[in-house]
Amino acid sequence: MSLSFSVTGLVSFAPAWTDTDEANFVNVLDSSSVSITTPLTNGTGDDQADGYWRDVVTIAAAGTYEANLKALPRQVMGGTADTDFAKVKLLAVRNLSTSATLDVGDTITDRWTALSASPITVGPDAVLYVVHPNAGYTVGASDKVLAITNNGGSAADVELYVVGVLA
Repeated sequence: MSLSFSVTGLVSFAPAWTDTDEANFVNVLDSSSVSITTPLTNGTGDDQADGYWRDVVTIAAAGTYEANLKALPRQVMGGTADTDFAKVKLLAVRNLSTSATLDVGDTITDRWTALSASPITVGPDAVLYVVHPNAGYTVGASDKVLAITNNGGSAADVELYVVGVLA
């Protein structure tokens, strides 16, 4: 039996605004929409991925969660195994807290620097969604830990999604 893998990421937004020119009693309306679809098929090349990992973690107040992209734990048939990524094609970090601010990519030993040279702030009820379907973001032996720090005064639940090429 062979397994197949595919994933489609979809980002969609539709901003709209109305402005009233009171001097001329005219309403000016503007709206637009953007829908960006990123399909990834099974494989290890451009626009392909062969691995997926998802988890919901709770980060204590002022605490840091360390996601080692070379050893992400998962449950398999009653046991455990690690998911080892060589490249990340899609990363989503969803802050489920209504009050805590997160720093994604905080400074730590073996920090994963492929995403950003500095931490990226993710506010309450916000999502960091990054897609690099072609080459992907490289994960190395000493460039592998995605640190997420909770800057809030209470625990924060965080959803994490990683899609990429397995090592």
